[in-house]
Amino acid sequence: MNFMIIRITEKMTKKYLKLFKRFFIISWQNIYVFKFEFLMVFLNLFFNFSFIFIFWYTLLNHIPKFNGWTFEELAIYTSIVFMGEGLSGFFFGFRDLPHKIINGELDKFLCRPINTLIAILFEQVSVIYFIEQFIVSIIISIFIIIKYHMEVSILNVIYSFIILFIGILILNFIYGIITFLTFWCGRLETFREIIMQVAESKHYPVTIFPKKIRFFLTYCIPTAFVSYYPTIVFLGKEKFGLIFLIKFLILLLIIYTLFILTWKGGIKRYESNGG
Repeated sequence: MNFMIIRITEKMTKKYLKLFKRFFIISWQNIYVFKFEFLMVFLNLFFNFSFIFIFWYTLLNHIPKFNGWTFEELAIYTSIVFMGEGLSGFFFGFRDLPHKIINGELDKFLCRPINTLIAILFEQVSVIYFIEQFIVSIIISIFIIIKYHMEVSILNVIYSFIILFIGILILNFIYGIITFLTFWCGRLETFREIIMQVAESKHYPVTIFPKKIRFFLTYCIPTAFVSYYPTIVFLGKEKFGLIFLIKFLILLLIIYTLFILTWKGGIKRYESNGG
């Protein structure tokens, strides 16, 4: 019995990995065919990084240590934030989902012999967004570490990436839950935009905010888990043991359960374009 379950799981995993690879290639081809746009994407990333680095550099010229942060630490902080945004590119399918729900355009996904939600997400996987944000951020982090002779523990780096990955899942599952409310409430673009604007606070260390706002950005819209916590672990500024990770995983499980329940409840209410 256990062997059968393992075999079925293995076949399903191979099937979805193959499917993901196909969508990955299609996404790459869609952007690479437009060479100028392809270059502009990287130019845009360059300006984004440059603006933030110039901002921190200018600020620290007037305040040598910004709430305990040095320039090189803030540069690593920014790189980790952009890494997280790169990973979020795998959830781009949520962006246009309300339009598909309202206009009854989910039929093509419901008819496919694969998980509907996975099909929606895979179709809009942004390869270029992943490459420009995640990989470039890693390169910049390595450059900063070498240039400023920073001492970084491999274990801290691994633990930091684990926290970042879990944080990205939690934040995007919350975003997904809000998106699924479209099944009940109709258009929610403005509300989603407000949440995303609040999430932009991840570009700044949570310690610069008052205590109540820190609590909000940690436990209500947990942007701190995709920016502040991965960074302080990466830099070795604080140690978090196994208990912290277990609590974090429990939070992920709770949010994921709500995510799946909201999706299943919503898809039952879905009506196609033909009624």
